[in-house]
Amino acid sequence: MRLLDSRPKRHVIGPARLSAAILVLILLGPGLIGASQATFWSSSVTTSSNSWTIFRQSQNMSFEYTQMVEGNVSAVDYRGRSISPSISSFHDLRANDVRLRGQTAALAGNYSSEEKISLEGYTPESIYITTSKEAGSPVFQVDYSEQWPVIFRSAKFIHYDGRQINDAEYLGNNQDYAGSSFLYNRQLTRESNVAMILRRMNATVIGVNNTQKGQKINEKLTDAKFMPSREMLYRLNASSTGIADLKYKIASSSYDFVPGIYPAAIEGEERYAGKYYIERRLYTRSDYIRRNETEEGDDWIPCCSAGIDGESSYPSGLQKSTEEVFDCSCFQPPVT
Repeated sequence: MRLLDSRPKRHVIGPARLSAAILVLILLGPGLIGASQATFWSSSVTTSSNSWTIFRQSQNMSFEYTQMVEGNVSAVDYRGRSISPSISSFHDLRANDVRLRGQTAALAGNYSSEEKISLEGYTPESIYITTSKEAGSPVFQVDYSEQWPVIFRSAKFIHYDGRQINDAEYLGNNQDYAGSSFLYNRQLTRESNVAMILRRMNATVIGVNNTQKGQKINEKLTDAKFMPSREMLYRLNASSTGIADLKYKIASSSYDFVPGIYPAAIEGEERYAGKYYIERRLYTRSDYIRRNETEEGDDWIPCCSAGIDGESSYPSGLQKSTEEVFDCSCFQPPVT
């Protein structure tokens, strides 16, 4: 076995008992990226037949954002020229593969919006990686354990009446995602509420290493599972007068080595063209560790994403129940 390990402080490598497997395990991180001082780690398990790679990035941070815009998108005269009216906005937030991305562009018309975003991330724990292989067995196993939690909430309201508006929103939580895209709307009213939480991540990679006739080595990864304990809640209410595309995907935990993806366990895609009122509620939860007996059950909890009880520092933030994170005082943007 060849073990290439940078041995960073925050990595704890468990006891290795790979007596016969020819396996390359490459570990990188954590490190610092620019002024944001993001912490990252990556690992790759490689055999002569196939490979599996993981990359994680987060940081200790607390982020809050509030914005309100109201006005008329109209032409502006500047130095004898008339500048065409338009409005555009873009945002992209990510912490440990919990992500929100959105983009809005509109031409002349009446426009109003209000948005609130909060994001908390922590990197308090070491990354535990254990490799094992029983004597005489061709099977080897690599286990990963990470506890870098993330809590994310967002609420956004848009109202537009004019020539044309395009608005898209995407949210993802460790291979799961949901999103909407409204195109070529002359009138659009949209309200979305998002809440996502990542508690921890476990991963397991299994392979075989057979020696045939004392010489030939047949090695291959046979299974890889990516198992983050996560929740995602998405609520959408919209009145659309153009094209509305809605998508969601709940990923399988098992890795498909041939295309190199985690295929969908549940997936949906819809398109509406015309005048529609759309209401959508999506809630997903994946648990890969034994749940604390005092934790709340699986009931769907409506989320308004306006904040919680104010206790956001670690470790109290990590120990919050689902109800504390998702059951919040409702965000009520003004209706114009």
